[in-house]
Amino acid sequence: MATQQHPAFDPSQQVPGTELPRIGGLRKDYCGNVQSGVEIGDAELRAAAENEARSWSELDADGKIVAIEAKWKAVKAVIEAKLVELRDANSPDKKPVGDAQIFMASAAALRSSLQQTKAMLKKVGDLPQVKAGDAASGKLPRAYVAIENYLNTVGQEFSEATFEKYFLALQEVAPLEMNELWQLQSFSKMSVLEGVAEQAKAIDAMKSFEPVEPANAKKKTDEELAAEKAAKEAQPPTLMTKLIVSLRRVDGTDWKEMFERVNAIEQVLRRDPCDAYASMDFESRDHYRKLISALAERSTATEQEVAEKIVELARRFKRRRMRACGCGNPTSATIWSTTAGSSSKRRSTIAPRSWSVCSDW
Repeated sequence: MATQQHPAFDPSQQVPGTELPRIGGLRKDYCGNVQSGVEIGDAELRAAAENEARSWSELDADGKIVAIEAKWKAVKAVIEAKLVELRDANSPDKKPVGDAQIFMASAAALRSSLQQTKAMLKKVGDLPQVKAGDAASGKLPRAYVAIENYLNTVGQEFSEATFEKYFLALQEVAPLEMNELWQLQSFSKMSVLEGVAEQAKAIDAMKSFEPVEPANAKKKTDEELAAEKAAKEAQPPTLMTKLIVSLRRVDGTDWKEMFERVNAIEQVLRRDPCDAYASMDFESRDHYRKLISALAERSTATEQEVAEKIVELARRFKRRRMRACGCGNPTSATIWSTTAGSSSKRRSTIAPRSWSVCSDW
């Protein structure tokens, strides 16, 4: 799955009539100086993840996306309506301030994220679902519910470090399927957008602008400018600012790498007795992960159980070869893979020949 990235703030798509901060200024003013206001320890993060997983009441997936689609439509309606309201309240002699400023400057990023999350809706109908309170259909994808709990736990401040710790702990109780893990990026964006929409509702268009200083106004001294900057930096970031920064951080994450870091199956496969799996490129590793997913889908075993069985059989294969040849660690064991739904075995054309996947499982 390729990571889709875009500039978090696009200066080429400004709200007409407003001189909004440039992208570099936004990075400095809104992202670089934002310090986490939530101090959460590893034990607290682990407890939140484990409690969340244990609270789930799982339901059968039925291919319907009523609840999450309703969420997306509501978020889009709020964001678009507030952008229009602020645009209409704006004029050439005014400039936005506070939450309105960063919200308007983030318009391009917000709309892009809405389109990306809309594409996600087509892929989640068959994911494992859990009971979701008063949701329209009574169910939501459990991976999405986990994302919501993670962001609530960390005060809506996404970071790769806390994200990885949370999802590794959660999967010690309830391992996620690989199709779920691939949606964590979109689910993270969707949950952040929900938070942005909630904060946007509170923006009062009539109080969100101040006059632009006239061109002939007295120039401020360096001391005055420094004092204004210090006063601004001393103010704690608003929740809107934290959410926009989180959206940027979600975009900036390498999700292929994150997928492997939080994938419980990955940790099992890296116990390959010949240490060959870890040396494969991403596409080769993904080839085997897809085989495991297909095998699990057509059996009563989970993906993790399939992976553990494969590694166990690989250990047996290695021991047999060592006994047969009387040599040390085999480095060129022939690989066989079994395709899902087929009883015939075929030589793998993707993986290096040093990783053994037994064909008699």
